[in-house]
Amino acid sequence: MPIPTRKAVLWNAHAGSIAHARELEQLFRDNPEIGLYSTASGRTLDQLVEQAFADGFQCLIAAGGDGTASTVAGRVYAHQKSDPQFEFSFGILPLGSGNDFARTLNSPLESMAAWKAIERGGLIDCDLLQLEVDGQSRVALNMLTAGNTGKYLENLTEEIKARWGPLCYLRGVVDVVVNLQVYQGQIEVDGQKIAGESWLNLFVANGKYSGGGQEVAANATPFDGTLNLLAIADGPPTELVSLPASYFRGEVPEHPLIHTSRGKSVTITSQEPWPCTADGESFKASLIHIRIIERALKVIQPQSQ
Repeated sequence: MPIPTRKAVLWNAHAGSIAHARELEQLFRDNPEIGLYSTASGRTLDQLVEQAFADGFQCLIAAGGDGTASTVAGRVYAHQKSDPQFEFSFGILPLGSGNDFARTLNSPLESMAAWKAIERGGLIDCDLLQLEVDGQSRVALNMLTAGNTGKYLENLTEEIKARWGPLCYLRGVVDVVVNLQVYQGQIEVDGQKIAGESWLNLFVANGKYSGGGQEVAANATPFDGTLNLLAIADGPPTELVSLPASYFRGEVPEHPLIHTSRGKSVTITSQEPWPCTADGESFKASLIHIRIIERALKVIQPQSQ
């Protein structure tokens, strides 16, 4: 299936790097094949998506950050389910501050280069994450995180972030993280409980990146029908000395405080709610079930020159 010529661009006027994309915005306004739907009109993103569908567009481009991409992807997926006689597709124009899922797609992050890569790209079947959170259902495009994610990230140096990646949440990496909160709960992957009940951080990944380009799951891909789990347990700082050098080469770490696995589903059960984020949306929950939805929607794989 070729990428449709007619495209609806869902333009988040409040995205982090939108000020650098004014030339591209004008290009869209001048192109009769492009429908530009901007939140600057005062309408919500959900309302704009529904208007784009009502106007007959079958290819929707999320122009914004990870939250914009996740919202549009979820609406495209729901619309495809309700109207299966048509093929709908989805793309990302990264205009946010993090652009984590766009990084997984290997999209350029400069706006004009990203649009040209979309125009040269092709369609590929993409997985989604289905979340059941305390009885409420939603989909996520990139990643669910739980625990101490982001709590101290603004206090860590770029050198520490680069060296330790998601493991900066281990006790003892730097003084600022010695007071990380410990979360009690059980974690199951495909129905099998993993060892441990005291956790610092957890990532359930469809894409590779979280927190604005921090590579959490180097082997994750949204095209293989599996999700990736990285769970970091609580433990003494002395255990850090055994952390293998292989982690810093992007390989899966083997360490008593780190659990990594792949599967079709993850369930988190706890007495007290954990703080969580799903594609930038924050919430608290004590029962979370995540499963992979294989080949959920067709996404544009950008092609750089």
